[in-house]
Amino acid sequence: MGKHNIGRYEKLMIFFNKEMKDNIPYSADDLLSLCKSIDSQADKTTIYNVTYKMKVANYIRSTEDKKYIKIPIAEKETVSLNDKVNDAIACIQKALSSYQSFNWLNCSESELLSTRQTFKALKKLSLNISDLF
Repeated sequence: MGKHNIGRYEKLMIFFNKEMKDNIPYSADDLLSLCKSIDSQADKTTIYNVTYKMKVANYIRSTEDKKYIKIPIAEKETVSLNDKVNDAIACIQKALSSYQSFNWLNCSESELLSTRQTFKALKKLSLNISDLF
């Protein structure tokens, strides 16, 4: 098996994920001090690049006072589930809005049948989602 080459930022992301404590705010200077212990070349640009990647990956979030907080695993799972539910709702709303402009009177029998089946499936999905909450 080949050896995986992990980049500098990825190594720092892994390091920060291990070293940062949940829900404790860290300034960029705090993270730079931590970082210097394993990467003597690190500077503020390095920290900003790593923190950006970590925010995108949902490992940390920014506070109003420009500090970074590690997101606990349980919260990450909740955020991910909320994102999925919101995406599903947006998809359903888009599909339902297309039915508002559907020409019910002048469509073919197959179009009408397909639309009815899709509408029933969306209604069932809506009820299933409602049951979850």
